[in-house]
Amino acid sequence: MNKAPQRSRASLWAAFWLLAAAGTTIPPPAFRLQAETANPAIDGARQFMAQCGTCHSVESGQTRLGPSLAHIVGRRAGTQAGFTYSEPLQQQRIVWTRANLDAWIADSRKFAPGTTMAVRIADPAKRTAIINYLQSQR
Repeated sequence: MNKAPQRSRASLWAAFWLLAAAGTTIPPPAFRLQAETANPAIDGARQFMAQCGTCHSVESGQTRLGPSLAHIVGRRAGTQAGFTYSEPLQQQRIVWTRANLDAWIADSRKFAPGTTMAVRIADPAKRTAIINYLQSQR
């Protein structure tokens, strides 16, 4: 077993405790490393797949149970070719901005009463991650 990583880890913890004893407030090395390597795009992709990916794709023209969400930011709602939208959504006559997507994902039936699509994600961080991911798919 290689003992070098254990010594390095022990040294980091020793430095942490010395700084903490001196009144310096820094997160422990393990938490700093996790925060520094967190990738919002990966989190957005993960959230999209967990919440939306069963019914939607981000591949252009790939219709599943729901329409493709490729290039959705800036597109008029209910206009994706090859998909039949509910009348309440078509009547919205809105463009999918970040704010509109956020309101839709928060509660689609409140956003467009009578729509057949039902989505409700209460956590604003999850909604933001999904919207960031969708916007990055250009």
